[in-house]
Amino acid sequence: MSVSAVQIRSAAALMGAVPGLVARLTLPADAVAGTQRPVTLVAGDSPDATMCGHDFRAMVLERHLEGEGLDDAHLTLDHADPATGLIRRGGVRWFVSPLPAKLSVATLRDAGHTRAPLQSVVRGDDALGLSVVAVRDQSRAATDDELDAAATAASAACLVAHLLTTSGLTAHPTRTTHP
Repeated sequence: MSVSAVQIRSAAALMGAVPGLVARLTLPADAVAGTQRPVTLVAGDSPDATMCGHDFRAMVLERHLEGEGLDDAHLTLDHADPATGLIRRGGVRWFVSPLPAKLSVATLRDAGHTRAPLQSVVRGDDALGLSVVAVRDQSRAATDDELDAAATAASAACLVAHLLTTSGLTAHPTRTTHP
C-alpha cells in the first residue's frame, strides 16, 4: 500500500490540532538507509512515540509538500473510524477539510450540518494548505451516531465545495485561494 502526499499532509494537520492523537507510519526496509526491516515511526501521545505530533508535522512540512508520497508505507491514526474517516475522541469528531479556513467556515455555515447545539471549530493550517474541523455537541444530548452523522455531512460539504471551487464549476464568495 502507498500513502499519498495528501494523506501524509492530512495526518500532519490532525497531529498538530487534535490533542493526544497518535500516528503510526510504517516504512519499508529500503526506505530508511541502513535498515533491513520495516521501520515504524510513532508520533504523538504514546509511550512508544519516537516524536511528538508537532515534530511529525514539521517533518511532513520539510519532506512531503511537493506531492511526494511514500510507496509501500502504511499510516494509521489512533481513534480514526474506518467507516467515516473521522477521528473520534470523546464527544468530538475531527476531520480534515481541503479548504482554507475562511472557506471551510463559510461552507460549514452555509451547509448547516453543525447548527446549535452542535458547534464546528475550524483551525486553518496554511502551511499544509488544509483546515482541521472539530465538531462537538455543546448540549451533550446528541448520540454518538448523531454526532458522527453531522460531522460526516459537514466533511462531505467541505469536499464538495473543494471540488466545485477547484474545478472552476462555481466560485465561492469567500474563496481566496485553493490548494
